[in-house]
Amino acid sequence: GQLSKLKKLRLFDNKISDITPICSIPNLIELEIGRNEIKSIPGEIGNLKKLKKLDLGNFFYSNEIERVSPQIGLLENLEYLSIHGARLEIINESIGELAKLRNLSIRNSHVNNLGFDFDKLQNLEVVDFTNNNIPCLLVNLSRAINVKSIYIDNNPIKEIPESVLRLPKLRTFGISGTQIDLD
Repeated sequence: GQLSKLKKLRLFDNKISDITPICSIPNLIELEIGRNEIKSIPGEIGNLKKLKKLDLGNFFYSNEIERVSPQIGLLENLEYLSIHGARLEIINESIGELAKLRNLSIRNSHVNNLGFDFDKLQNLEVVDFTNNNIPCLLVNLSRAINVKSIYIDNNPIKEIPESVLRLPKLRTFGISGTQIDLD
């Protein structure tokens, strides 16, 4: 079909509100679609089985996404997920199914609940939850043993679980603008 050989698609700064048609491009590996009018990530996102990079908004290009379908958990090859400037309060639990995920960045998105489990995220290296409303880090983040960088700047977090501080590969920890008392 049309665009069947397409591997990378960049659609920043448009008026796109529905990505359902994009979800039928079978060989898509990278999808960058920030600064559009997308409010919802549809169930059809699960059809993009080869997708490795999903950028729904980064530092400069965001969307006001209010809903992410649980089908995102079917993206078994996904290594990079960026959702910036969304209107999410709870992160969909199916994100915890993305076993190949290496970089998870959900910034400026009103998140107050990490509704997923880190148990299967053994390849995760970068976790960025900067500028949200997250009150506490999940103790089970420590199960993502390959994490090298954690950014939780500007969240109302008051304490860090001891198990997270013991992550063997942790090299960078951004905690500016939190309520953490190191005493």
